[in-house]
Amino acid sequence: MTQDSGRMGGIILRTLVTVWTLFILFLSVWPFSSTPDVEGSDKIVHFLMYAVTTLVYMRAGLGWFRSILLSSILGLAMEILQTGLPWRSFSVGDILANLAGVALAGGWVRSGLPVPWVVRGPMGRGHREG
Repeated sequence: MTQDSGRMGGIILRTLVTVWTLFILFLSVWPFSSTPDVEGSDKIVHFLMYAVTTLVYMRAGLGWFRSILLSSILGLAMEILQTGLPWRSFSVGDILANLAGVALAGGWVRSGLPVPWVVRGPMGRGHREG
Protein backbone atom coordinates (compact mmCIF):
# COMPACT_ATOMS: atom_id res chain seq x y z
CA MET A 1 0.00 0.00 0.00
CA THR A 2 1.34 3.40 -0.93
CA GLN A 3 1.49 6.29 1.52
CA ASP A 4 -1.26 8.12 -0.39
CA SER A 5 -3.61 5.11 -0.32
CA GLY A 6 -2.92 4.66 3.40
CA ARG A 7 -3.73 8.31 4.03
CA MET A 8 -6.91 7.99 1.97
CA GLY A 9 -7.92 4.91 3.97
CA GLY A 10 -7.45 6.88 7.18
CA ILE A 11 -9.63 9.69 5.88
CA ILE A 12 -12.34 7.22 4.90
CA LEU A 13 -12.25 5.57 8.33
CA ARG A 14 -12.40 8.92 10.15
CA THR A 15 -15.33 9.91 7.94
CA LEU A 16 -17.07 6.62 8.78
CA VAL A 17 -16.63 7.29 12.51
CA THR A 18 -17.96 10.84 12.15
CA VAL A 19 -20.96 9.84 10.02
CA TRP A 20 -21.83 6.90 12.28
CA THR A 21 -21.57 9.04 15.44
CA LEU A 22 -23.77 11.74 13.87
CA PHE A 23 -26.26 9.01 12.89
CA ILE A 24 -26.42 7.86 16.53
CA LEU A 25 -26.90 11.48 17.63
CA PHE A 26 -29.71 11.95 15.08
CA LEU A 27 -31.49 8.76 16.19
CA SER A 28 -31.12 9.78 19.84
CA VAL A 29 -32.61 13.28 19.56
CA TRP A 30 -35.05 13.18 16.63
CA PRO A 31 -38.73 13.29 17.65
CA PHE A 32 -39.94 10.11 15.95
CA SER A 33 -43.73 9.97 15.71
CA SER A 34 -44.07 6.26 16.39
CA THR A 35 -42.26 3.56 18.28
CA PRO A 36 -42.14 -0.19 17.63
CA ASP A 37 -45.14 -2.13 18.90
CA VAL A 38 -43.07 -5.06 20.20
CA GLU A 39 -42.26 -4.61 23.89
CA GLY A 40 -38.52 -4.31 24.49
CA SER A 41 -37.64 -4.06 20.81
CA ASP A 42 -36.10 -0.64 21.40
CA LYS A 43 -33.62 -2.29 23.79
CA ILE A 44 -32.53 -4.63 21.00
CA VAL A 45 -32.00 -1.60 18.75
CA HIS A 46 -29.92 0.13 21.47
CA PHE A 47 -27.89 -3.05 22.01
CA LEU A 48 -27.13 -3.47 18.30
CA MET A 49 -26.40 0.23 17.68
CA TYR A 50 -23.77 0.39 20.41
CA ALA A 51 -22.23 -2.97 19.51
CA VAL A 52 -21.81 -1.68 15.95
CA THR A 53 -20.53 1.67 17.27
CA THR A 54 -17.81 -0.12 19.21
CA LEU A 55 -16.81 -2.18 16.17
CA VAL A 56 -16.78 0.90 13.92
CA TYR A 57 -14.49 2.68 16.38
CA MET A 58 -12.19 -0.35 16.58
CA ARG A 59 -12.07 -0.62 12.79
CA ALA A 60 -11.06 3.03 12.62
CA GLY A 61 -8.00 2.18 14.69
CA LEU A 62 -9.04 3.67 18.02
CA GLY A 63 -7.96 0.52 19.83
CA TRP A 64 -9.87 -1.81 22.11
CA PHE A 65 -9.92 0.29 25.29
CA ARG A 66 -10.63 3.66 23.65
CA SER A 67 -13.37 2.17 21.48
CA ILE A 68 -15.13 0.73 24.52
CA LEU A 69 -14.63 3.91 26.53
CA LEU A 70 -15.87 6.25 23.78
CA SER A 71 -18.84 4.02 22.90
CA SER A 72 -19.84 3.83 26.57
CA ILE A 73 -19.52 7.59 27.03
CA LEU A 74 -21.58 8.17 23.87
CA GLY A 75 -24.32 5.82 25.11
CA LEU A 76 -24.47 7.55 28.50
CA ALA A 77 -24.31 11.04 27.01
CA MET A 78 -27.16 10.38 24.57
CA GLU A 79 -29.44 9.24 27.40
CA ILE A 80 -28.50 12.22 29.57
CA LEU A 81 -29.08 14.54 26.59
CA GLN A 82 -32.59 13.12 26.25
CA THR A 83 -33.52 14.40 29.73
CA GLY A 84 -33.68 17.91 28.23
CA LEU A 85 -35.82 16.94 25.25
CA PRO A 86 -39.60 16.99 25.84
CA TRP A 87 -40.21 14.40 23.08
CA ARG A 88 -37.61 11.94 24.41
CA SER A 89 -37.12 10.31 27.80
CA PHE A 90 -34.23 9.11 29.93
CA SER A 91 -34.13 5.35 30.44
CA VAL A 92 -31.83 3.30 32.64
CA GLY A 93 -32.89 0.29 30.55
CA ASP A 94 -31.58 2.02 27.42
CA ILE A 95 -28.26 2.75 29.15
CA LEU A 96 -27.97 -0.91 30.18
CA ALA A 97 -28.77 -2.04 26.62
CA ASN A 98 -26.18 0.41 25.23
CA LEU A 99 -23.51 -0.84 27.64
CA ALA A 100 -24.40 -4.48 26.99
CA GLY A 101 -23.86 -3.90 23.26
CA VAL A 102 -20.50 -2.26 23.95
CA ALA A 103 -19.50 -5.13 26.26
CA LEU A 104 -20.51 -7.78 23.72
CA ALA A 105 -18.52 -6.15 20.92
CA GLY A 106 -15.50 -5.62 23.19
CA GLY A 107 -15.68 -9.18 24.49
CA TRP A 108 -16.08 -10.58 20.99
CA VAL A 109 -12.95 -8.81 19.77
CA ARG A 110 -10.99 -9.69 22.94
CA SER A 111 -12.00 -13.37 22.70
CA GLY A 112 -10.12 -13.84 19.45
CA LEU A 113 -13.21 -14.98 17.52
CA PRO A 114 -13.32 -13.68 13.96
CA VAL A 115 -14.94 -10.26 13.69
CA PRO A 116 -15.89 -8.93 10.25
CA TRP A 117 -13.61 -6.06 9.18
CA VAL A 118 -11.96 -5.64 12.59
CA VAL A 119 -8.35 -6.73 12.76
CA ARG A 120 -6.77 -7.53 16.09
CA GLY A 121 -3.33 -6.22 16.83
CA PRO A 122 -1.30 -6.48 20.04
CA MET A 123 -3.26 -7.40 23.16
CA GLY A 124 -6.47 -8.05 21.19
CA ARG A 125 -6.98 -4.38 20.34
CA GLY A 126 -8.85 -3.47 17.18
CA HIS A 127 -6.52 -1.98 14.57
CA ARG A 128 -6.85 -1.00 10.95
CA GLU A 129 -5.88 -3.53 8.32
CA GLY A 130 -2.90 -2.92 6.16
